[in-house]
Amino acid sequence: MLLFFQKIVNMPKTASKKHSFVLLEILIAFALVSIAILPFFRYPFQHMQKELSTLFEMELERIAQNKLTELHTQLFQKSIAEQLIFADGRQTKPIETNRISVDLAPNFTRTYEEKVFVTWERQKLSNDRIMTALVYFKLQYRKPNKRWIILQAESKAVAQKKI
Repeated sequence: MLLFFQKIVNMPKTASKKHSFVLLEILIAFALVSIAILPFFRYPFQHMQKELSTLFEMELERIAQNKLTELHTQLFQKSIAEQLIFADGRQTKPIETNRISVDLAPNFTRTYEEKVFVTWERQKLSNDRIMTALVYFKLQYRKPNKRWIILQAESKAVAQKKI
């Protein structure tokens, strides 16, 4: 056994040829590796951006539902002005315009512009002098200084007033 290791250690070394790398070969290899690696970074990043947008839209929908619930509560408590509900013409201007901030985490915050519209769709005067109106609540959310609407939420309710 010892003889075997001595033969391996004492084997004559053959002359090895050295291959020199050309700079062009190295650059080509680097370019191929970088082209092949791009999809591994691009697609997960795009997927993460879509997920964040979806999460912000879901949070915005939750905020819109809370706002609609608040508007319904104000209508039933009669804290919305009757001039808005029982107006002669339909309103086209928003009654409220707010800037809201949606936070998912401390570093993930987006600001949106919220517009609240309160109009009526139908009004009916009954024989016992009670005016009934179908009130239409509409919320619009968009990014500040942008034209397109990101989310629009709508709801209807009935309001009555004795004349």
